[in-house]
Amino acid sequence: MILIMQKLLETIRKYEIQILSFGLGFTLLWAGIGGFYHPEDWIGYVPAWVTSFGVSREFFLQANGVFDVVIALALIFNIYRRWAAAFAGLFFLSIIILYGIDNITFRDVGLIAASLVIFSRS
Repeated sequence: MILIMQKLLETIRKYEIQILSFGLGFTLLWAGIGGFYHPEDWIGYVPAWVTSFGVSREFFLQANGVFDVVIALALIFNIYRRWAAAFAGLFFLSIIILYGIDNITFRDVGLIAASLVIFSRS
């Protein structure tokens, strides 16, 4: 049993950035696609103040979905992974700054940490 665990840990260490990138990418992909197919579930996360820039909340949600999907695919398929991680980290930081601290801030902090690790090791 110990040998199996050691082998498993070796494999995880060997592919740690790919695993972390897939997890972060999947999170962004889920949110991006969800905004397109189930906007009613996501529109509440778009602050009303975006309309002061002359765009509807619905348009902002769609534009954000495109960003999410592009960054997700870059992370998953190792296309400029370092920069994708940087943009993802800044995106989650901007959510905290612009949207504020709430019950799901813990998620953003964890995703920022994952982004930093991917950025530093890619």
